Amino acid sequence: MSSIINSIASKVPNPIPDAINPFAGATSEFPAHPKATDPNAPTDIVWLLDNTAAQDVGDPSKWHYSMVAAFFTRNSGKIGQQLVSHIVEEMQKAGFLSNKAEDAEQDRKRVEDRVLPFFREVVEGRKVEIRVRKVPPATEGEVEGSAVAEHEIGPSDENGVARNDITVDGQFGDGELTRAAATGGVEQVHSYTTYAAPEGWAVISDIDDTIKVTLTDHVAGILKSTFLDKPQPITGMPELYRHMSDTLKRPPFWYLSASPYNLYQFLHDFRDQYYPRGTLELRNASWHNVDNFLRSVNKGTQEYKVDKMEQNIYRLWPKRKFICLGDSTQTDPEAYAEMAKKHPGWIRKIFIRRAKNVVEPGDDILPGRGDEERNRPERFEKAFEGLSKDLWQIGVRTAILSATAPGPEVKKDPTEQASFARQLNQFNAHIRDNDPKHYGFFASVPSLLDTKRCIEEIRFALDELKADGIILMTRYGADNHYLGHKDFVPVWKELNARGAVIFVHPTHGVDTALVNPLLPQPAFDYPHESGRTAIDLIVSNRLRDHAPDCKIILSHGGGTLPMLVNRVSDLMPFTQFGINKSRAEILEDAGRFYFDTALTSGDGHLAALQAIAKPDHILFGSDFPNAPDEAIKFISKQLEDSKVLTEHHRRGIKGHAAGKLFPRLAQ
Repeated sequence: MSSIINSIASKVPNPIPDAINPFAGATSEFPAHPKATDPNAPTDIVWLLDNTAAQDVGDPSKWHYSMVAAFFTRNSGKIGQQLVSHIVEEMQKAGFLSNKAEDAEQDRKRVEDRVLPFFREVVEGRKVEIRVRKVPPATEGEVEGSAVAEHEIGPSDENGVARNDITVDGQFGDGELTRAAATGGVEQVHSYTTYAAPEGWAVISDIDDTIKVTLTDHVAGILKSTFLDKPQPITGMPELYRHMSDTLKRPPFWYLSASPYNLYQFLHDFRDQYYPRGTLELRNASWHNVDNFLRSVNKGTQEYKVDKMEQNIYRLWPKRKFICLGDSTQTDPEAYAEMAKKHPGWIRKIFIRRAKNVVEPGDDILPGRGDEERNRPERFEKAFEGLSKDLWQIGVRTAILSATAPGPEVKKDPTEQASFARQLNQFNAHIRDNDPKHYGFFASVPSLLDTKRCIEEIRFALDELKADGIILMTRYGADNHYLGHKDFVPVWKELNARGAVIFVHPTHGVDTALVNPLLPQPAFDYPHESGRTAIDLIVSNRLRDHAPDCKIILSHGGGTLPMLVNRVSDLMPFTQFGINKSRAEILEDAGRFYFDTALTSGDGHLAALQAIAKPDHILFGSDFPNAPDEAIKFISKQLEDSKVLTEHHRRGIKGHAAGKLFPRLAQ
């Protein structure tokens, strides 16, 4: 696929003549325009760039910001049109374009919209009148409010760029927006000004592979996603950013990207569609050719982003509290860490999304190159060395979704219960299908006592929906029908025939009376229920006779099983109860289980768990969202700081064990 890049690059002069290279810093070779003239509506294009207004320290009624306008003509020249044609041709060869004439025309139009900004002629000597209006809070900019002011921006310099410092008098709330539009009917990109008070919360976000899918698993895919595809948000990120905006009362957002200004309109429209409005910080210089653009989007990003944060954000808002979000593809961890060390207390939280299976331009555009290196814990430890671990958090790369207790049994009618299980599974399958690299799910089933409906749902979930496994509760019915009960043999045979992964989650026992009013059942009773169903599976010989090919995961570190299994193995073979299992067989069966670490804390529990668990049988679990966030953080930190975990189990908990159990998600 690298031949595609070489083919396209060969069609572009190197370097591109400065006359058609926006922001190149050289005088245009085209005839100079008269100084300080208005835009020519039929031929000119004006981009008004988003910005953030800072409140005057001495006079809170005054606000200051810089308005930047870029002026272009529609003339793209022969080079731009030739490159559009060539990219379309290469995409057709790669099979990315439709053979239908009407679709091909739409594809070419999208390529033109993305490519031609790299080749437009810049216009010197232009000025423009802008009208600024308030944005009503509930409209997100779709409806204009009352007029605030009018300003003249310009004249543009030899690079077609005008920058004017503006002071506004008025009362603006933190995070409030105004919208600036050029007058005169010229084609334009409107700008939004965010008003940011000296103090409060704020958000800095990367763009590429943090909120927008950018890099793909092959070279042609980069061309396709950059110049052809409709941009796609990272799954779940629009919802997360809306949640942050609502929770933090509409804080100012800054979006940092290593992309050149040529992609401003493209990224501006993408942001407006999916994310809260905020200032886009892009590189001040255009790439000299498309080959360089594709190979160098990650070059020097740490220095660039630190400089942007230092000069454009920290300098004006040193007292605000910042949340920073990025990904592992570029140098977001290192850039945010550098700012956090340089200005202690300014950044309050850093979230890094693990990116996987991407093309790394710095790695010769080879698929997957650098994945392991980028996501190694050692990389993050080195980047954040000297900073509190409470400050930074690396995102879970892959999550397996499941509906825990009481599951479908919340419905008492058998028909409703089966219907609810089906709805849960189709919902989780939809989430998985939208982002299969990062999500899987365990399918829910009706009560195991309803054998026919249960088996029907197992077949549908595993055979049709391709679920990653099945979730079972520790007990079913009004009595002690734990999972080793003989009534469940047909279900186990069905699961075993498929070599299914089974996730076992505790539910309440028959006796629902609390040990103490201050102790809800999940705090103390649930671990006992996990231990009871696990030992029932062992003693009933269900594991050996009917589920030898199933992989069974016990949540919460197996509950009480690791601490009590030796009591059974050391006692029961010597009693009159006819257990018919030796001590070694009991311990061997206990070691066949897999265990997750959800709410499993303390070196005592971890030591007991390691004593019975086989290699690669301990998996990370969080119990999110049922457990409080602070509890999850505390317990996860205990895992990190454990003095008894072996390096092998530690590696397994960090993803290696799950990768072996779910090879689809490890690829």
